Amino acid sequence: MMSARSFTAYFVLLFLVLSLVLVLVSMQETGGRLIYVLDDPYIHLAVAENILRGGYGVNFPEVSSPSSSILYPFLLSLTLLLGFGEWGPLLLGLGATVLSILLLAPLLFRTCIGTRPGAGVLFVVMPPLFLLALNAFVLPLTGMEHPLHVLAVVLILCGLVDYAETGKVSIGLGIGILLGPLIRFEGFAFSVAAILALLFTPRWRAGLLIGALLLALTVCYVLFAKWTGLPLLPSSVLVKSRVTSTAYDRSMVSALADVYFAVRYALSSKAGALIAVGGSLLLPFCFLKTRYAVPAIALCALLAAHLAFGNFGWFGRYEIYALTGLCLGIAVYYGHFFLNGTVAQRVLVIPCLLITIAAMEYVELTFRVPAASRNIYEQQYQMHRFATEFFPERVAVNDLGWVTYRNDLYVLDLWGLGSEDARRAVVSNGRNAEFMREITERNDIVYAMIYDIWFLEGVPPEWCRIAQLDTIKVAAASGEVAFYLLDPGREAEMRSALEAFSDALPNGPSLEIYPCNE
Repeated sequence: MMSARSFTAYFVLLFLVLSLVLVLVSMQETGGRLIYVLDDPYIHLAVAENILRGGYGVNFPEVSSPSSSILYPFLLSLTLLLGFGEWGPLLLGLGATVLSILLLAPLLFRTCIGTRPGAGVLFVVMPPLFLLALNAFVLPLTGMEHPLHVLAVVLILCGLVDYAETGKVSIGLGIGILLGPLIRFEGFAFSVAAILALLFTPRWRAGLLIGALLLALTVCYVLFAKWTGLPLLPSSVLVKSRVTSTAYDRSMVSALADVYFAVRYALSSKAGALIAVGGSLLLPFCFLKTRYAVPAIALCALLAAHLAFGNFGWFGRYEIYALTGLCLGIAVYYGHFFLNGTVAQRVLVIPCLLITIAAMEYVELTFRVPAASRNIYEQQYQMHRFATEFFPERVAVNDLGWVTYRNDLYVLDLWGLGSEDARRAVVSNGRNAEFMREITERNDIVYAMIYDIWFLEGVPPEWCRIAQLDTIKVAAASGEVAFYLLDPGREAEMRSALEAFSDALPNGPSLEIYPCNE
């Protein structure tokens, strides 16, 4: 018998079984080790390590803000404290996704399935379709905070729909509004939109209280940043977001011009086009003369904000929170307002097609997960091994993550995520040879492991390009990592370490060692 409980159980079981299969297949590609599909989660793990030591950043005791989340490194520090190690991000991701399913499945069943004609087909088809549309199988294996951000979006949307149906503001809505910005700075968009929408309802006092709590948490973070001497936004946000970086380091006028180009870029991508089309499908519900206008207004504000300020890509993690709100909102609104109508079959074609397209967008990514894990294993994990086992010296990199995790030696991030000095220098002068020479000398760097393609202006000519690591290119930005020796007096020692490292590499990657120029 079909029921909300059986639908939810099927939803959760399908997710857990297929996720387990994906994890096991990925571990077969990495010699039995859990390796995430990105190098980024190891930045969070490195920060979490130093939080337990009383610091904040990737190089204890130097303070830096490479994490894109306020709360996530602290959650990871708890998992490290409990002994979960590198499994902590996966467990948090799986747990957050299960909680999201437990919230959205009953809502989908009530609004879209119930006892309507064709309910049996929807009962079977909707869970796998939604799991793909929410990129649910991939996100936990990115090892990042995005499953928690999705959970915050689901909490807010379910809470707003509950308000539309009952006129009550639930605790879950308040938790979601507070959680979103703590997990991702993009979370401010939906949280602030939800608060503003509530302020224009009879429940404005609840909106005011939640807003005051969010303001208090934000002030605490600002005070922490000021106390530690960090920028108000993390280095990762300033480095990766052109609009935000321009507004913070230059001017709001220049940032407005960047917004125009950001929207153009967004609309040129499949995910951006889906968000724009989906937003137009939700827009009419903003003008309803019922409480159902409240979640629609908040959702449309979220979608517009992501088109103007958000990023796209990198295993579908940047835009997924917006697509989650869009797909769930489309299903709920069109299911609630049209499934009982005479025009149901005609009207529902468009939202069903949109959700299906969103799902298909992430099918290929799901199948790429094992190869991506192998890529990180063959490249960044092997770089970590060289930096900690074969040549443990102060090193400069441009792809921060595995090299700094479980490495007590200084790691200089030439890209600026893990070093505020490097980020400011890049803003002022760019990533040229003079910048690289000055900052590596100031930090007593012995060697560097970098992507040449990321430094088109060239490295200092006196650096010796002593080796190159060649790997597949799936998740990494390049399949070629150049090893540069900065201290000529260490050539024999580093060459010996490289030869030992080459012999210890797994099947797949290869290391070519070069003579230094006289």
